[in-house]
Amino acid sequence: MKLTPFITAALAASAILITSCDKPKDDKAGDAKSSSGGAAVSEKDALAGFKKAAEELNALTKEDAANPDPMGKMGKMKAVLAKVKAIKTDGLPADLKDAFTAFRGKLTEMGDLLKDMPEKKEDMLAWAQKLGTDPELGKKMGAIGGELGQLGEKFAEIAKKHGIDAQIGK
Repeated sequence: MKLTPFITAALAASAILITSCDKPKDDKAGDAKSSSGGAAVSEKDALAGFKKAAEELNALTKEDAANPDPMGKMGKMKAVLAKVKAIKTDGLPADLKDAFTAFRGKLTEMGDLLKDMPEKKEDMLAWAQKLGTDPELGKKMGAIGGELGQLGEKFAEIAKKHGIDAQIGK
C-alpha cells in the first residue's frame, strides 16, 4: 500500500504558514460594511488585523516546521484550518482579498478530504493506512495540493506587496 501521495499532499496542506485574521465572510467585492453589519472597516485597520492574525497563525505553525515527524505535523492541521477559516476579509485591498479567498477555498477543499483525521499522533498511521486503500483519494489530494501550492504562491506574492509576510509551506 502506497501512502506517499496521501502523506505528501496532507503535509503540504498542514505545513502552510500564512498570515491571517479572525472570521470568515462571504464578501462581495466593493462591500465596505463589516461582516457583523457594523461600520465600514478601513483598509489600514483591515491590513493591521490581517497582520496580527498572521502572527498568531505563525506561532501556531512555527513549531511544526522543525518537527521531523510527518504524523506529528498533521495533528495540527485542523487547528490551522479553523484559524484560516476564521479570517476576516472586510476592508482588505481587492487583490489581497481575492487571492486569500481563493487560497482559503482550496485549503478548505483539502480539509474536507481530511475531516475525519484524528488529532492524536498514535491514531494517525492507522487512519492514513485506511485512507491509502482509496486510490481516488490520492489523486484528489494530489490535484488539490498542486492547486493549493499555486494559489499559495500567488497569495504570498500579493501579501508581500501589502507588507504582509506570508510564508507558504516553509
